[in-house]
Amino acid sequence: MGRSACKSASNPGVHLACLSHRHDRAQRSGLPLLRCRPAGSSDLWLDPFARPARFAPPAPTSPNLDTLKQAAELLVSASYPVILADAVGRHREALPTLQELAELLQAPLVSVGTRFNLASNHPLNLSGAREEVLGKADVLLALDVFDLTGSVGPGISPERNEREFIRPGTRIIHISLWDLLQHSLVSDYERLFPVDVPITADTSVALPLLVDACRQALDRDVSGRGRIAGRGGSIRELRETASSRQEAASRRGWDSAPISLDRLSADLRNAMQEIEAPWTFVNGAARGWDVTEYEQVVAAGRGSGLGQAAGAAVGSTIAYRDAGRLCINLIGDGDLLYTPGALWTASHLRLPLLTIVNNNRSYGNDEGHQEHLARLRGRPVENKGVGIFLEDPDADFVHIAQGYGVEGFGPVLDPSELHAVLQRAVETVVKEQRPVLVDVRTPRRGG
Repeated sequence: MGRSACKSASNPGVHLACLSHRHDRAQRSGLPLLRCRPAGSSDLWLDPFARPARFAPPAPTSPNLDTLKQAAELLVSASYPVILADAVGRHREALPTLQELAELLQAPLVSVGTRFNLASNHPLNLSGAREEVLGKADVLLALDVFDLTGSVGPGISPERNEREFIRPGTRIIHISLWDLLQHSLVSDYERLFPVDVPITADTSVALPLLVDACRQALDRDVSGRGRIAGRGGSIRELRETASSRQEAASRRGWDSAPISLDRLSADLRNAMQEIEAPWTFVNGAARGWDVTEYEQVVAAGRGSGLGQAAGAAVGSTIAYRDAGRLCINLIGDGDLLYTPGALWTASHLRLPLLTIVNNNRSYGNDEGHQEHLARLRGRPVENKGVGIFLEDPDADFVHIAQGYGVEGFGPVLDPSELHAVLQRAVETVVKEQRPVLVDVRTPRRGG
């Protein structure tokens, strides 16, 4: 369900414009829109829906064509162009054109963020080799990248590592609307990153124009098509190397307890394949899975605040309930402890929601940061768990779930038992169309 507040009691005109914008967003996303009419308000509040033509949203922002041609010339003449895509997938209609551009240029694509941008099994999807691919780029086309600095490096880490994967002198093109996002008293701009060709535009509008501009540039560059064709072999080799490396890494600690996230993801994938039900990750990452459909992932919110995931997973499952999809909510223990009442809603509505608790008994994101600061400031590292570790007592998520009417399994401590438990959980959700929770004990950061 699309939810966004529109509040302006003193200016109904502003409220009408806001309502119209939200209504358009809901229609484009295919999600239902809940309208709450203030008590005692006049019919003026309903005008955007009674007379939609009078409250039409503005046309999408178009790019400057001269700047777009400059970007096309850079991409076509590049030795190794790379596409870095983030929120392009917010517009489903933009994705075929994104794939067309990647194939036209034989440019590897790295997807960051949580949106679906390109099928994970596409030969040009090298998201699993981000560091190597970005290190080869002489031209980088960034598309709707919210945090460009973090996306071309390790990102946020406990050690605050600020190195970059790209080489000095790599030309950067960025097409996005993020520059228009800042609108509040306090805004997070992220670190300022140098961009050679900034283009403020809606990517759903800009991408078809960029494809046309690249085709025209190729017609003028007699050596361009040969240069592009020659990249295919190195891209295939890099993808195969990355796949082998990821497979080897996933097997480390395979039979260890606590249970590794790779083992959890693989056993869940196998359980899903046995039941042959369509699925959607409404929270968490489909780690090691082939994600080939737009509906298989739901983008997470930008805030990443604790307590958001459980309610968001329930809302997404409501939206997918009539589509016959099993919804998967892979959630941290600390996150679920903030809003466990979402389980009651799932139970009350009999939602086909499988909640898997990644239970490392810690606020893991902050644990590494506390360790880094302890070393930096000469403090005892063993104190990093104060206020961070969730123990004494351990949270009993199975009984919490049962208290809300949700069947619970676990805690699963032995990896050899995990597949059977997940198989039972998946079968229950699919066949009985009701929510189930599985508590899986996973390792803390650093083991």
